[in-house]
Amino acid sequence: MSATNYCGAELIAGHALNLAFCDDSFDFVIETGAFHHVQAPFEAVKEMTRVARKGVMISDNNNIGECGSPLRLVKFAIKSLVLWPASVYFETRGKMYKWSEGDGVFYSFSALDCVDAMKDKFPMVHYMNTVPSNGLDLYRGATHVRIFACKE
Repeated sequence: MSATNYCGAELIAGHALNLAFCDDSFDFVIETGAFHHVQAPFEAVKEMTRVARKGVMISDNNNIGECGSPLRLVKFAIKSLVLWPASVYFETRGKMYKWSEGDGVFYSFSALDCVDAMKDKFPMVHYMNTVPSNGLDLYRGATHVRIFACKE
């Protein structure tokens, strides 16, 4: 692990799946737009909650909210039937990731799928879309969401 001083703040290089900090080391732990680049985001969420004392916040993609309304319904059905991994496997021809010019390597990810891992330690959960939403249902209408979970 290495540390770099940047504008008076210390940045510590590490690994999202094995944070080099004791349990409850920080009041709040925040993730913004990185988990869709992590192959095992649910393990990273568990690490976030482990080192957080008061709460966590995730602001990231919601793969179900992407695309037009008919395709969002199809994606929701596939996910509800627990066929999402198979769908991603076929779509990516077994790679399980995609690549784009603007985002690099990314995985199919919904921040909303991480809520259970957050609620284990932080039962009070607040949801918000961070971009305009296509409807009232964040899961099927927002491409990007913020989830804040904390103790009461």
